[in-house]
Amino acid sequence: METYNISAEQGSTYSLTITYTDDAGSPVNLTGYTARMHVRRFAGSQNPYIVLTNTGGLSITANSGTIGMTIAPSALSAVPAGKYVYDLEVESGAGVVEKLIAGDFELSAEVTR
Repeated sequence: METYNISAEQGSTYSLTITYTDDAGSPVNLTGYTARMHVRRFAGSQNPYIVLTNTGGLSITANSGTIGMTIAPSALSAVPAGKYVYDLEVESGAGVVEKLIAGDFELSAEVTR
């Protein structure tokens, strides 16, 4: 797992693409995998502010081992500005879960609306 802190702005689109690699640095084939990400006030928070899955907000390109993340402006505008935490996990078809990245998720207030 790698620590990656995100800075986003209310009312803007946030995009990020990561590549899941093995210990040798080769991309992991993600055929049959699902992905999910939650943004919460703190790790023990009951309700996430943002939920992304590979059916909404996350896209998997299996052969290249890449996961694309896109958070819409409307989703970011619905969250109060502040500091949150997140993690991004993938799950194989066999049920093995790997946390790929995690860290702080800082959301700046929108001025122009």
